[in-house]
Amino acid sequence: MEKSPETQKALAVLEKFTSDQCCGKCISCREGTRQMQQILSDSPLPSPSPEDLALLTELGTLIDHTARCGLGKSIARQVLSVLEHQGGEERVIEEYLPGPYQELIFFHIDPKRCKGCSRCARICPVHAITGVVKQPFVINHEICIKCGTCMMNCKFGAISIKD
Repeated sequence: MEKSPETQKALAVLEKFTSDQCCGKCISCREGTRQMQQILSDSPLPSPSPEDLALLTELGTLIDHTARCGLGKSIARQVLSVLEHQGGEERVIEEYLPGPYQELIFFHIDPKRCKGCSRCARICPVHAITGVVKQPFVINHEICIKCGTCMMNCKFGAISIKD
């Protein structure tokens, strides 16, 4: 049975990390990512079972809290994010609405919900989000590449696709 696109993406992220980037110094990162990869590849279902998802969440949290480097922490977060956001707006963003439709996507930060934590600005790969800590942040739509990283990582749900 063929794996779902989300599971395939998570596997690809893990395989790339474990083969190219993992330094192997911390056990949680080295062994945890290997176990995550094994769970995802061994699952007979298109997507991991609820039990496997619970184990992946537990491993991801463990790696996130115990890895010595930011790279180890980020790999767990990426895989958990891929598995957590199966469908909805994130799926549309992930596939980038091919062709001219991509230009129709605009992200918006709700100033009432934004706590000014700066997380979105720190993780934006092109630095399209600016602001002052403890005040609402804004997105520069001319720079934004519409990857959806900000929306998927906002703990307060302040970022959404603008209608």
